[in-house]
Amino acid sequence: MARPLRIELEGGVHHVVSHGNGRLWVFRNDNQRRYFLNLLGSSVFKYRVVIHAFVLMTNHVHILVKTPLPNLNQFM
Repeated sequence: MARPLRIELEGGVHHVVSHGNGRLWVFRNDNQRRYFLNLLGSSVFKYRVVIHAFVLMTNHVHILVKTPLPNLNQFM
């Protein structure tokens, strides 16, 4: 069962968690982590969000993000 859609708020602060399919590994090495961080940085610039904190685990990611515009879905 899918979870309900997030409410997108102007100025909202969101705790986003993203898991690999079947909780499989998302990152196997530092190169993959660097690639993800480059994509994250590009998305921050493009969608004008603010990342307050993030954690890259082997099989999931936590991101604390503030959305000055109601565009969390586009950012993700």
